[in-house]
Amino acid sequence: MAESEILANTVSGYYEVTARLLPQTLPVKDTTVYVYPGDPTAIEMTSNSAFLKSGGLNSTEVDLVLKDRYGNIASYRAYDVTLTVTGPGTIDVKDDDSEQVGIQTKVYEGRLGMTLTSGESEGTAYVTASYGDVSGKVRGQARHAGPGAHHAGPR
Repeated sequence: MAESEILANTVSGYYEVTARLLPQTLPVKDTTVYVYPGDPTAIEMTSNSAFLKSGGLNSTEVDLVLKDRYGNIASYRAYDVTLTVTGPGTIDVKDDDSEQVGIQTKVYEGRLGMTLTSGESEGTAYVTASYGDVSGKVRGQARHAGPGAHHAGPR
């Protein structure tokens, strides 16, 4: 029995395959194989709301997705990612290595969800994620919510 790992060159997932040894007349073997996605070459970050109330009163969900060069979710293994927040805001991700700059965390199955909470002052908070030379960014704009102001995002 031969064993191989197959990395996707376009789409990862399960595939039906037929194997035969030529020119021998051996039985044909049908089986299912899993084609693994590649390592991350892009980081996509999105948030539920681009605008938050300042004063630490508002938050929005931020989703991070690691993608390989063909757009597959890079879910082959756990990846060490560094997160940074600049501007008035915080995220709810545990730092796995406080000796390093930024918030060190592992991303499993190619996805990570977090909550960005507004800071006390107005301004733009950026959440940046990096894995090696690959990075992605999302922003949240914190504004003062005076009388009659529109609420943006979950409370």
